[in-house]
Amino acid sequence: MIKNIPIGRANVAAGITDPLQWSENSQLAVNNGSQLTILDPKLPLIHQSITSSTYGDGSSSFTMLDPKKLFDISSILDSESIDGLNLRNLDNIIIESANEKFSFGRITEPLITSHYWSPLNPTSKDCYLGVLFNTSELLIFQRSNFRPSNYAVKINVFHELLSKLHLTDESFSNGEISMNYEQYLSLKVQCFRFNQITGNNETRLFLSLGLANNNISICELCDGLPVFLNIDTGETIFKHSWSPWLIKAGKYHSYLVVTTSMNSVILYELTFDPNSNSINSSEHVCLQKSSRFLISQCAFHPIGNAMLLMITNTKKLKVFTIDTLNKVHEANHDLSTSSLVTGTFNVSENEAVLDINIAFETGQFELVSFDLKTRSIQAKTPHNSLTKFVSKNLHKYQLYNSKQHDVEESENNATTPFLNNVVEGNFINYCTRLNSNGLVSVIYRIYPKNVLNYTILSKFEFNIGFIPIREVYTQMEGTRLSCTSLSYLNQLWFNKYNEIPKFPKLISDNKQDEINSFIESIQSFRKNNFIDISGAAIDINNIADLRKYLIVNFVENDTIKNLQYLFNFNTIVSKSLSILTSKFPDTNNISEVERQIDREQKQIERIIIKHLCKLIISFVNQYNPEITSNLDQFIVINYYLLMSETDTTFESKFPIETEIKLTTRFFEESFRVSVNDIIDDNTTDMTTSTTNHKWSRCKLTFLPILELKNKVDELKMFNYIIYEHMPKESWIINTLMETLDFCIYSGNKKYEIS
Repeated sequence: MIKNIPIGRANVAAGITDPLQWSENSQLAVNNGSQLTILDPKLPLIHQSITSSTYGDGSSSFTMLDPKKLFDISSILDSESIDGLNLRNLDNIIIESANEKFSFGRITEPLITSHYWSPLNPTSKDCYLGVLFNTSELLIFQRSNFRPSNYAVKINVFHELLSKLHLTDESFSNGEISMNYEQYLSLKVQCFRFNQITGNNETRLFLSLGLANNNISICELCDGLPVFLNIDTGETIFKHSWSPWLIKAGKYHSYLVVTTSMNSVILYELTFDPNSNSINSSEHVCLQKSSRFLISQCAFHPIGNAMLLMITNTKKLKVFTIDTLNKVHEANHDLSTSSLVTGTFNVSENEAVLDINIAFETGQFELVSFDLKTRSIQAKTPHNSLTKFVSKNLHKYQLYNSKQHDVEESENNATTPFLNNVVEGNFINYCTRLNSNGLVSVIYRIYPKNVLNYTILSKFEFNIGFIPIREVYTQMEGTRLSCTSLSYLNQLWFNKYNEIPKFPKLISDNKQDEINSFIESIQSFRKNNFIDISGAAIDINNIADLRKYLIVNFVENDTIKNLQYLFNFNTIVSKSLSILTSKFPDTNNISEVERQIDREQKQIERIIIKHLCKLIISFVNQYNPEITSNLDQFIVINYYLLMSETDTTFESKFPIETEIKLTTRFFEESFRVSVNDIIDDNTTDMTTSTTNHKWSRCKLTFLPILELKNKVDELKMFNYIIYEHMPKESWIINTLMETLDFCIYSGNKKYEIS
C-alpha cells in the first residue's frame, strides 16, 4: 500500500493547464496557480519510508510505503519571488501603430498558465523547468544549489525575443519601449514545449514557442536562443506539441501538432538535417476542423516507424495513425461522459494492441484498446486498480467526516442536530500522468457533495496519489533512463516496496534474531537488484572524438551506472545499520556488515576512477593528441599514476613531469607532478604544494581546490572544482568538466557551495 501525499495551504490549477508534470529525473512539479509545488527525489531511507502493519483482525500483515520520505517537498515562485523576476515587461511597451486589437488591461497578479520540464541532459543529469505566466512571459529555470526551493532564471525568453527585433536606441526611453503592433505580438508567448534530438552520441535541446502573432518559433535552447524555423499557422494558437524524432534516410523527422482557439487541429512534419544544421517544415494538414468541443489532451506515441497521435475533447477520442503526412488514418471513439479529460496514458503489453487509459475530471476512468493492425478501437472495462483508487479515497473521506455514532455506537450525541448522518464526497481529478519511471500519479481533491462549499486558501488541500504501473499491468515496469541514481532508487522504491527489507521493530524478546533477519534480507535484496562488483567488466569502444568517447564509454555505460546505483544503496544500508549500532553497540555482526560495506564502497570508487583513468590514458596513447597545456599534462600524469599498477605505458609525446600555478584572490600555489612519483592511499584526496601546504583535490580532475566556492554532489560526499577561467588550450580538462558534469561516483547531480 502506498500512502498519498497531502499538500496543504495550496490549490491546483485547472485540469486544462496540465497541472502535473514529471521530469525524466522523477521530479514532480504541480501548478498551484500562483506558485509551483516541487517534489525532488532524495535518498530513501529504509527505517523511514517502509513500515509493516497488521490488519485489524490480526489475520495478515501488509507493507506501507510513505512517499513523503522519498521526496524533498518545497514551493517555488511565491508572490515575493515573482516580484523579483522582472515580469510585466509587456506593460512597458507603447504601440505606435493604430491597428492594435482590444485586450484586457494590465495584469497585477502574475499567474502560472503552464509549465514543462525539459528532457534530461545526460552530461549533467539535470532538467530545465519552463514556466509560462499569464503576462505572456516565459522563464526557463534551473535549480541552483542544495535548497530544493532555490531555482534561478537561466533564460528570460522575453529578453531574447526582444533582442531579435533589433530596435533602435530611440525606441527605448524612460523605461518604455516603442514598437509596432506586429512586433508586440511577436513578444507574447501563448504556449511552449521542449524537445530533444539524441543521435550520434550528441544531444540538441530545442524550445518551441507559440506566439500571439500566430507563429510557431523553433529555437535551440542555448545562448542567444537562435531561431531555426518560424511557422505561420494562420490561426490563434492555444496549445501545441511535437513528437519524438525518428531517423529516416540520415535525417531526423518529427511531427508538430497545433490546437487552435477554435478547437481545430493542424499537423506539420519537421525535418532536421544535421549536415546543414537546419529544420524545415512541410505544408500543414488539417486533422480536425473548428468545433465547439474543447480539446484537452493531445499526445504522441511512437510505434515502430509510424506515429500515433491521440486527441481527446469533451465528446470523442480520436486516434490518428501517421505513416506519412499524406497517409493518415483516423479512428474515433465516443466517450462515456462529457466531462473534461484530465489525462491519458498508453500501455502496450504486446505488439498488436495498445491500451489507452482515459481519466476524467469527475474521477471516472475509461479504457479502450486500439488494434495496431486493423486500426480499430474497442471499449474495455477500466482496470480495477484505478477505479478502486477513487472508491477507496471516497470511502475514507466519508468515514473521516461522518459523525462518531454513525461509524460506531456511542452515547455522545451532542452533535446530532448539527451534522448530516452521511457526508459524501465529490472526487475531482485534476490530472493523471504515467511517468517513464513506471508510476501513475493522480492529483485530486475531495469536497462535500450537494452543499455550498467555500474554503479559504489557508484551508485548501490537495492530494497526490501514486499507483505503480505493475499493479495495473503486471508485466510492465518503468524505463531506465540516464537519470540520477537517486531517481533510479526512487523508481525502485515505488515499484518494489513490498520486497524492500523492513527495519526491525525491536519489540520482541529475541532482538538479535530480528537484526539477523534484517541483515539477511538486505543481502538477498541487494543480490537480486544490484550488480555483483566481483564480476564487473567494463569494455572500451574506440572513438576519435573525446567527448563522444566519454559519453559512450562512461556516461552511457551500463556497468558504471549499476556501480553508481549500488553505491547509493550501500549508503542507505549504512545509515540504517548505524541506527542499529547506536542502540546495540556490542552486536558483532552489525559491525562486520558495516566494515564490509565500507570496503565495498571504496572498491566501487576505485573501479570507477580507474576506468576513467584508463579511458583517458588509452585515448592519449592511441590517438597521440597534442597536449600543450600544463593543466592537461597535470591531469594526464595523475591519471597515469593511478593506472601505474597496470601495464599501461606512455606512448605519446608530452613531458613526463609538469608544474602548474594556481592563483586566487588571497594566495598563489604551485604544484608538481611526475610519472615517477609514488602514490599512496591519500593520492586521490590530498596533494602537497611546492611550499609544503596540503590541499584537497577535485574528485574528477585531481586539481587542487584552492577556492572556497566549489561543487558537491547531492550526497555531500565528493568535492569538485569550479574553474571559471579555464584556458581554451586546456581541451582535455574542458571536455572532462563539460561531459562529466555530475558526480562520477554516485551518479547524482552536483551543486555549488561556498
